[in-house]
Formats: sequence, C-alpha cells, structure tokens
Amino acid sequence: MVRPNLLYVVTDHQRADSLNMVQCGIEVTPNLNMLATKGVAFERAYNVCPLCVPARTSFSTGLYPLKNGITINKREGVEPQNHKPIHQYLSEAGYTVGHVGVHHVRVKPDIKERVNFKTWVGVEEHDEYCLKKDIDLNAKELREPYLSPCLEDRENGDPVPTRFSNTNTGPWPGETEDYKDAFFTQAALNFLDNTPQEPFALFVNLWAPHPPLWVPEEYKNLFDPDKIELPPYIGQPASGEPISRRKSVPAQLAEGLTEKDWRKTWSAHLALVHLADKCLGKMINKLEDMNILDSTICVFHSDHGDHMGQHSMYQKMEMYEQAVRTPLVIKGIGDSGYRFKNPVSHLDILPTILDYADIKIPNEFDGISLKPFIESNIESPERTIFGMYDGNFNPPTTRRMAVTKTHKYVYTPNDADELFDLTLDPNEMKNIAQYPTNKELLKSLYEETRAWHEAMGDNVFI
Repeated sequence: MVRPNLLYVVTDHQRADSLNMVQCGIEVTPNLNMLATKGVAFERAYNVCPLCVPARTSFSTGLYPLKNGITINKREGVEPQNHKPIHQYLSEAGYTVGHVGVHHVRVKPDIKERVNFKTWVGVEEHDEYCLKKDIDLNAKELREPYLSPCLEDRENGDPVPTRFSNTNTGPWPGETEDYKDAFFTQAALNFLDNTPQEPFALFVNLWAPHPPLWVPEEYKNLFDPDKIELPPYIGQPASGEPISRRKSVPAQLAEGLTEKDWRKTWSAHLALVHLADKCLGKMINKLEDMNILDSTICVFHSDHGDHMGQHSMYQKMEMYEQAVRTPLVIKGIGDSGYRFKNPVSHLDILPTILDYADIKIPNEFDGISLKPFIESNIESPERTIFGMYDGNFNPPTTRRMAVTKTHKYVYTPNDADELFDLTLDPNEMKNIAQYPTNKELLKSLYEETRAWHEAMGDNVFI
C-alpha cells in the first residue's frame, strides 16, 4: 500500500463558529472553508477537556484524560505516563515526521525522545529568534498589561492565587513575519521543501488565537469593533446556572466587562483567527504547488474554543459549547464537501488517521475511526460523547459532561446538575435539569456519565 501524506494543523482557542463566519464583509476563515469543500466538516466536534495539555495529550494518544493520566495542565507529583503518541505510530510505519509549533503533549518518554524528527521547531526556537531581533516576549513590561489580577482557581479548600491572560488587546511587538505563527508556518514550508521522501507527517501547532491578544499591524484594522456582529447573550449567564459557575476562572475573567470591551476583544480574536487561516492557506498552496495535495490527508481542528463573553465568561475551562466544541475538517482522498451533524469526539481523530495510513488501531483507544463515514458520506453513528474538567490545582474544579444528538448533561459534585436541550437552546441559556418532565432523561444521562468515568477509575460521583 502507498500510504498518504499527512498535514495535521491545530490552532488554540478557535471556536467552532469561526467556520464560514463573515464579519465586516470579510470571510474569517476562507482557506479552512475551502478545505471543507474538498473534505468534510464535522459541525459538532467535541474535545475531551477544555484545557490545552489534557486536550492535546488525549487527541495525540487516543486515550481519555483519566486513562492517559493527564487531566490538568500542571500538578506536582503527577508524572506523564508511557503512552504512544500519534507521531510515534506514524514514524514506526515509515513516515518522515516533522513538528512545528507548540508542544503540550505530556507522555513519558517525551515525544522528542521517541521519534527521530526531521524537523522540530517549537516555542523555544521562536523565543530565540525574537531575542535576536530585540523582542523579549517574556519581558515583564510587555506581558504585564495582558495578565489578570490574581484569581482563585479553587472552589474548595484554600485558594491558590493564579494569573491568567486577560481580554486586553494591543500591537504585536514586531513585524508580521516575526509573529509566532508566521515563524512556524515558514518552518513548515521549509519542511515541505526539504522532504522529498514520502510518506511524510507534518504536525503544525499554531498559537493563534490564544491570548495575549497581540495583533500584527497589518491585521489590526480588519475587523472594526463597532461593526462586528457579536454572538447572542454576551455578558449573560444562563438561567438556573449552578452557584459554582460564578466562582470559576472564566467568570472571574469576565467580571465588569462592557459590550465595548468585548467588541475590542472580538476584533483582536477574529484578526488572529484570520492570521492563522492565512498560515493554513500557505501550507495548502505549497501542497498544491508540489502536486501532492490529492495524496495528502489534511486534518484541521483547534484544541478547544473560547467563551468570548458568552455566559459572561472568557477563555475556556467550562463545559459550554463555546469552549468544548471546535472546528474539525478532514480532507481524505477525493473531494466531498459533506457536513456531518452528529457529535464526534477528538478521540476519533487518531484512529481515523491510523485507518487512512493502514496502521492497526489499538483496542485500547477510546474513539472510533471516522474514515468509513468520510469515504461514504454517511452520517457518523449516534452516540454519547464525554468530556471532563479538573481545573489546574488540587482539589480541582470538577465537571463531567455527556453530549448526545439533542442534549448536554454536566455533573458538578456538590452543586446543581446542568441539562440543556441543544436543539431548542443551542446557546445553553436555560438549564432544564430541575424540570419534572426531564427527570428520567436526567437520571439516564447521569448514570451513563457515571458509568463511563467510573470505568476509567473516576471517583468524583456522589
């Protein structure tokens, strides 16, 4: 078998609604939209945890966070486990492998020790590049305006004061070519130029639109804050919201912000999404110029989304659609343009790629291959998709999620349940968990969520 090449692009904080979005007369993601016409788009793709490291470790290993051991970004005493990441599967199958961009995959040994990468260009290399151009990205005077006051990242026990990126916007302190993703994209193009042997697997982990919201000069005026069409319910919590939601980091980050503030934040966010999309376009164009786009599997998604003011929250770290649903586009071999409606999981991405590469899919994986459905344009099967969040510290901010074709259930220990009818209430503004007519559905989703998580050793259910 001649194995296909792979271009795997991941952004950070990009929302699902960015696909096909038009703002201020500008197509926000024209290259992603074009890729979707050649491949397929999954309109309801869910990550397993709205936090960078657990999300990336899970879709890279095919294992739910409780199974791979990485449920939060940082915790003393929690060591990565020995799970094979996607890079290693492909390398062992004869792929030439390149990594460009952020890392955030926690396995032991580290992926750099597992794979003989032809190219490895990460954040450290970009920092060194910027220092040579007299740009110190870690300088206090540069970063301070973009950090929140100390917030509490616990709901039980003693609080741990922590600072997070805030909603402030400002100019990128360099030329566009110096921006992280421009630098990473050039490294990706260099890999393609210097990799004549096939098959190859190129992993590009872009930074945008992750805060701090530094916008290069040529992008800063693309989306006029006064003309942006904001999504509904900016600054409004849901009715029946559990008490703990207002104590969460996303809610604290959104306190006191006005619509004018959100418009400025949205302007910068959209500019960075557009920048990342241009980077994607350059890589697709390179594949076309090399006459290998048709023989290359292209996968695009983000690690998680961002509330961006909805639910009166900022950043991720909750189970609402804006944070846990992401764009997911997969171009296989041959054009399609099909749009899938049923929920799928980020856990499905690794088995799908291995299926395309004719590599045996391990039984231990927690997702399924989507390849048969992509190739036949037949809707993926109806099933429940699970997610979780454990905060950044211990004891954690705990959430457990189950999503079906019509509903979402969120369990929080020692607080009210959440249940949303996603068909009638896609913005999740009415918690219907306490409605007597939903008693049986609530019980069923609770038991299903509990069974899934307890099978993986979870002990948070009361």
